[in-house]
Amino acid sequence: MKSYLSRINLLSYIVLIVVNLIALELPFFGRTPGDVSDLYTNMLTPANFSFKIWSVLYILLGAFVLYGYKKIDGKIPKEVNAIAWLFTLTCLLNVCWLLTWQSLNIGWASIIIFIFWIILIVINYRLTKLGNARWYYRIPFGAYLGWISIASLANYNVYLIAHDFAFFGLSEAVVTAWLIGLGICGTLLVLWLNGDIWFTSVLIWAFFGIYIKNKDALDSSTAVVNMSLLAMIILAVAGVISYVIRRKRITSAQ
Repeated sequence: MKSYLSRINLLSYIVLIVVNLIALELPFFGRTPGDVSDLYTNMLTPANFSFKIWSVLYILLGAFVLYGYKKIDGKIPKEVNAIAWLFTLTCLLNVCWLLTWQSLNIGWASIIIFIFWIILIVINYRLTKLGNARWYYRIPFGAYLGWISIASLANYNVYLIAHDFAFFGLSEAVVTAWLIGLGICGTLLVLWLNGDIWFTSVLIWAFFGIYIKNKDALDSSTAVVNMSLLAMIILAVAGVISYVIRRKRITSAQ
């Protein structure tokens, strides 16, 4: 079981990395993912430096692929075997998203990233049962889910912009501020359910990128800047509180 699933995951991971490198260096359809984002300028897409987190995410996922099938107490955790095919599916969805996004099929990209997001939620839910067994289980997928959550919101925002949606007469800044508020609520829910500070940390990074991108813009972006700052403060405080509570629970259980 270990050899079969670990090899499938390793192959999927290699394909994922190779396709992502091609997407950047020999871009599909003559445009990189960033080029597509630039076609649909909006306040929700973080500053360019924020996207460097992809390198960190892929390194973390590589750690899971390399070490995830090591035995704990003489056996491979059943939770790891349970997510093996789901991990392979996320690799496939990542590749499909790149192809649809870079070919400007924004509608299909939005559908794919939604499925991608759901699969990562399932993976993270299943891994919660492992507790703090090994860092290379919870951290990679918690961080991955965090970034795909904000990427999903940005993707849907681009879809609406691409189709000239009027946002019910509201300004872009107001709509973006509401979306950030939605991100705050979702992150707090995740913290309450499983105390995942890695998910929270990535969201803080994303909101920091949004803040930096908009802070020197026109006065019209004030709502976005203020909401981004509020998001970082709320999530940082909530993350610390959640971490302290979890540590106390672990200590009392020992």
